[in-house]
Amino acid sequence: MANIFREAKQLLETKSILEMTQEEVLTVNAAQIPLDILPEFNHMTTLEGLEVLARLLEEASRGNKKVEASQAKAERRKRKKLEVVESHA
Repeated sequence: MANIFREAKQLLETKSILEMTQEEVLTVNAAQIPLDILPEFNHMTTLEGLEVLARLLEEASRGNKKVEASQAKAERRKRKKLEVVESHA
């Protein structure tokens, strides 16, 4: 999954809004919504806020991958136990 906040930050760092395609402008506008509505971002510049959001999304993504790996491991153990029980039946 792409990180819209990281993408928007990179766009703003490398292009003026006039140089962006319509799709890039829409990406930047969508990524800025949390910055506009959440008061914890009021004291930050747009680039700072986008960086914070990008990091939060990346951390959450890493956490989800760990949970998924743990669930897969538990499922494998469960299947293995079931195979052992079925082989003794």
